[in-house]
Amino acid sequence: MRPVLFLLSSGLLLAQPNQFDVLIAGAKVVDGSGNSWYYADVGIRGDTIAAVGMLGDVRRMSGYPAERLKLWDRGLVRPGMKADVVVFDPAKVADRAQYDKPHQYSVGVRDAIVNGKLVLHNDQVTTERSGRVLYGPAHQ
Repeated sequence: MRPVLFLLSSGLLLAQPNQFDVLIAGAKVVDGSGNSWYYADVGIRGDTIAAVGMLGDVRRMSGYPAERLKLWDRGLVRPGMKADVVVFDPAKVADRAQYDKPHQYSVGVRDAIVNGKLVLHNDQVTTERSGRVLYGPAHQ
């Protein structure tokens, strides 16, 4: 049976003239296999889904959300900013969760820095706990 791909998107529709006719950024993807849904970019060429994955640029995943949430000390790597950095191999990043085993760690992320502190190093969680809840402008 041919797999079914459902897109539930509140993401951006972007024109990508060299690569895709349409790029749906940040779509919620349900592939019909029974695995849990995930967020991804979906590239459409003609009437065909040409690619699913991280197809957008880095700003859309870092600086742009921080700007929209008015988190002025985040989203960029420069002096005086809070350093939140993830080091990963896009060819190896995968969600291992399945319908019957939903609580599985993802793979492919090697290192993570949160507020300038190393919280994941060589695929191992460190003892550092530097994260905190971030509230947007609507928080009272």
